[in-house]
Amino acid sequence: MRKFLYISISLFVTLFCVGCDYFALFDEPDFGEQNSEVADHAMIFYVMADNNLRNSLAENVKQIAQSVGSDFAEGGRIVIYYDRSDSTTLLQLKANDIRESNWRDRFEVLKRYEKQNCASVEVLSQVMEDVKALVPSKSYGIVFSGHGGGWFPNHISSGTTNDKQKVSPLLIEHAITIDPERIPLTRWYGYDGSASNANSFMTTEGMVEGLSEMDLDYIIFDACYMSSIEMIYELRNTTDYIIASPAEIMAYGFPYREIIPMIFEQEASLVDVAEQFVDYYKNRYTGTYKCAAVAAIDCSQLEPLAQSVKAIYDMGVLDVDLSKVQALESLSTDHAYFDMMSYFSLAAPDMELLDNFRNAFNKAVAYSDHTARIYAELSGRAGYVSSVSPDGILSLCGVNCYVPRDHLPITKSYWEQSAWGRAVLGR
Repeated sequence: MRKFLYISISLFVTLFCVGCDYFALFDEPDFGEQNSEVADHAMIFYVMADNNLRNSLAENVKQIAQSVGSDFAEGGRIVIYYDRSDSTTLLQLKANDIRESNWRDRFEVLKRYEKQNCASVEVLSQVMEDVKALVPSKSYGIVFSGHGGGWFPNHISSGTTNDKQKVSPLLIEHAITIDPERIPLTRWYGYDGSASNANSFMTTEGMVEGLSEMDLDYIIFDACYMSSIEMIYELRNTTDYIIASPAEIMAYGFPYREIIPMIFEQEASLVDVAEQFVDYYKNRYTGTYKCAAVAAIDCSQLEPLAQSVKAIYDMGVLDVDLSKVQALESLSTDHAYFDMMSYFSLAAPDMELLDNFRNAFNKAVAYSDHTARIYAELSGRAGYVSSVSPDGILSLCGVNCYVPRDHLPITKSYWEQSAWGRAVLGR
């Protein structure tokens, strides 16, 4: 399974959670015989679109429909789980010509669902069960797309003064707000607009539980801040590789018109996919903020990385002036996301421990890159993130981390209870 980091990902299935009432016109057929043949590889996109990203996610579905030809179905399937405020449908992309005049006509219905909260563990588990039953495959991968926020727990939320967006599972100590009407939008993970605030986001632990019956080659997060060491460490036994951003992702998301043909037609790798993501925003994205950051993570190397950080904590982390650590948002006080390399380069008490950390980190992070500037809306003040470097040049390692602080006791307590916190503190 680990071949997927460096060899071709040539066949896949896509599971999407987006919306278009057009598909309600289709009858539900029986695909038992059609899908009895086991695919070589199935790639699942799980996208929450019962929120203010619905239009961007619908555009993603269109891109997928228009990006593959009739030959893709020889060893794979493309399936779309479609959940918006008024309909929930599981679709399959037909193996017809890419020049189909109406891209929606390329889909046929596999299953209809009653209205459900796709942020719940039960729904994620059921969808995975349905995909395995309807689309049997020798291997699977998954893309989570929507709003996201890394490791923060969902049951203590800062809430929002505007019910149009349920913001994020960030604790009230960080006083994080987002203007739901602000343009351009960026992506988090969640939320489901039909759920209560407490249940509108999926926790890391819930994701692990919901994916427990899947044997995944990779997880790709098309959502903000998901390259969080706390998040990816929790998923270390769920998948082999992770592609994610340590910062915010513009609402446009991954460039599927470019990535999908690359996956189907070339000897591509997950590193190639990560490279293509940043290259697109550097050279071809036409929006105002041409910003992106990404990392490709080898989960087999996360335990050694945790041990290298534990050695630093065992010796005693230095008292760091956090104003000198690169943050990944523009909060006026008490940043929630720090660049991991920037922090531990200052926190390690001696050079040997720092070198061990850097070596372990470079093995775990197979690839990382970013544009010259990154965008943040998390503070409610949309704009570019400032660099802490004297020369003003932004330098990111591809992974963010949380720094626990005594004056933020609630968040610190939850961090200490996370799998990463327990591992590095030896608890």
